[in-house]
Amino acid sequence: MKDEKYYQQVNKHLKILQEHAKGAPGARLADTTELKIVHTKLHTVQAGQLLKDDDLIGAEQHLKRAEKTFPKNVDHQRADEIRERIINLKLAIYKGLKHYGNVRSILEQKIKKENDSDKVGFLN
Repeated sequence: MKDEKYYQQVNKHLKILQEHAKGAPGARLADTTELKIVHTKLHTVQAGQLLKDDDLIGAEQHLKRAEKTFPKNVDHQRADEIRERIINLKLAIYKGLKHYGNVRSILEQKIKKENDSDKVGFLN
């Protein structure tokens, strides 16, 4: 019962994102940052859903789409939140696929980024 409600909520969320991804009526081809963010979120939610369903390959494909649609001109905080979600999903997918080299690489990048931000904070 609990899983059924969860899937209903996820499907409801996906439908809302899919509607938003279509853009404003009459301006469906508008290439705005917000529209790109909606597309990115849509793919990350779908990747998370496929990950829960143990479709690791499908989840990986949606993450690649999320990275491809991720806009470049987003404020740092928002970009970091989206990036962090993508990275966490990648870690789960690569662990499931037993791509341990990719897992190690991602973790090394996260450690390096944290160490770099600690140095910057120390210097200020």
